[in-house]
Amino acid sequence: MKSAPKRRTRPDMVPRGGKGAGGTERGMAMLSSSMRSVEGAVSEIEAAAEYLADLLRTAHGGAWNISINHDTCFVVVSRDFN
Repeated sequence: MKSAPKRRTRPDMVPRGGKGAGGTERGMAMLSSSMRSVEGAVSEIEAAAEYLADLLRTAHGGAWNISINHDTCFVVVSRDFN
């Protein structure tokens, strides 16, 4: 059985400095930046759902519910008939 080919690391993804030379700080900065971009994406998803609900209120009237589940990757904007 053949082994999987060795993956190359992109030059821009190689940690600089290694242990004791700022490598840990760089890694933490990259993680923090990644978390901020995720938070930004989540905020944009919520804003987009709110925008869609506003458009639906304008077009059809009534109250609208928004449900966002990131675990199942599902977004619902539905009319509240109660």
